[in-house]
Amino acid sequence: MNKNLYCSIIILLLSAFSSDTYAQKVERERRISSEKFPTTSMNFLDSAFAERTHQKLYIETGNSGDTYEAKFRYELRKFSVKFYDNGQWLDSEKEISEDELLPDVKNNIFANLRSGFEYDEFKMIRIQEQTSLAGLRYEIEIKGKTRGKTELFEFLFDADGKYIMHEVILIESYSNEF
Repeated sequence: MNKNLYCSIIILLLSAFSSDTYAQKVERERRISSEKFPTTSMNFLDSAFAERTHQKLYIETGNSGDTYEAKFRYELRKFSVKFYDNGQWLDSEKEISEDELLPDVKNNIFANLRSGFEYDEFKMIRIQEQTSLAGLRYEIEIKGKTRGKTELFEFLFDADGKYIMHEVILIESYSNEF
């Protein structure tokens, strides 16, 4: 057997059976002009968020392909609206504070984070109320520390605060602009 093929198979098997294997979210955002943003998407924004300010437009390359995203302020809040590459609406996210979570939802989220994951410590970075065809969900960014290693995670919870999934965020080019 070819030495390179043998090494490739060993690496593949080791990664497949590793106890630290989990989903990873890789994102790369590039700012674009309004001329490069889908017309259908811009029409949606003009209709649904006519009074938006501080708008920034992006093309985002991630695990599931390219999407378009508009980040802006609307009614004194930070919003993010994503569209498929054909211009069709994907989801809208509104940043909220921890205090805005309903008590039962908040309790469920914290119970999930404390019991289902082995963090030495964790800190909530951002909470977003997400609306999509799947309904209302909460997307929460967590900075977690486990065995001395700090990582950024994105958790998704349903409208009741029940855990759906999480991913480790691997940031290639992260924009602090929102």
